[in-house]
Amino acid sequence: MVYETLSKGVAGNDALLDMLMRTPSEQRRPSLLFAAVNLILAAHP
Repeated sequence: MVYETLSKGVAGNDALLDMLMRTPSEQRRPSLLFAAVNLILAAHP
């Protein structure tokens, strides 16, 4: 459910999409971004 919510947020945010698309193609995995965001949110509820 967390990744679904993050996906919708990123899809509606041009700045986040741009950041994701500027990563090297071999590292361009939204799941890595979502995992990092999820870790940050869990550490700072």
